[in-house]
Amino acid sequence: MATPTSNYGWFYAKKPDPVPKAGDIFELRSMDVPELKEGMVLVKTLGAVVAPHTRAFLELPGNDVGAEAAGLQRTKIGEVVPCELVAEVVATKSNRYSIGDRVMSFVPLQQYWAFRGDGKDRPGGMAPPKVMGGGSAESALNVSAGLTAYMVVNKHPCGRVDDPCCSGGLLGCFGFLRPKPQKTVLVTSAAGGVGIVAGQLYKNKGCKVIGVTSTKQKADKIKDIGFDAAVAYKEEDLDARLGELAPDGIDVFFDNVGAAQLDIGSKHMKVG
Repeated sequence: MATPTSNYGWFYAKKPDPVPKAGDIFELRSMDVPELKEGMVLVKTLGAVVAPHTRAFLELPGNDVGAEAAGLQRTKIGEVVPCELVAEVVATKSNRYSIGDRVMSFVPLQQYWAFRGDGKDRPGGMAPPKVMGGGSAESALNVSAGLTAYMVVNKHPCGRVDDPCCSGGLLGCFGFLRPKPQKTVLVTSAAGGVGIVAGQLYKNKGCKVIGVTSTKQKADKIKDIGFDAAVAYKEEDLDARLGELAPDGIDVFFDNVGAAQLDIGSKHMKVG
């Protein structure tokens, strides 16, 4: 492949208004193609995750979500917005990567970008990992969503439906032998990357799982993969439907949305 002569990226252009519009906050601008020096790798972006957590990395008043504590830097006005993406190697001067290799990383969202093959220009000194197998860029990007769902379902005290192993001493180790009532779980944005995995994980644990999504078409799809019930909030009364589907209340609420859906779902949580 000939060396690319043009490049572009998504820049943080304006602090969001109270009711933000992506078109006002971000701008697609041209930029230079990174210079490929000895030991470096040039890649072309194939696909990127567009997710609400992008806001967490913007520098703006009142946006304290702990990004700095996790070692992440805020994006300033005029900088390219970072996101999780998959890219393909188009040129290399590193013996660690070959043309055609696919990598995954959390970097500024631009068409072409470069990195050192030894990782010395990356946080923690780790170069972007290669994507194994011949799957699509989209399938590679689903990994982080699955990990998020797994951690919440299995590790977070608000998301777990079973007790940690041996949490109750010797008797606790054999707690799985005791029959337990089925728990009811509500998952919002259930057709999204995190929600669709979370719902299946809870089903594997024997729960009754109710998903909330936007349309009847999406609701049918998530029922096809194992959700016990689904509510299309744009076409149905969410409050009334939850009352029908979970008359005894909800044990675990896996919320990916907030706002009105959080308010309505919380009303149906069991107390005590």
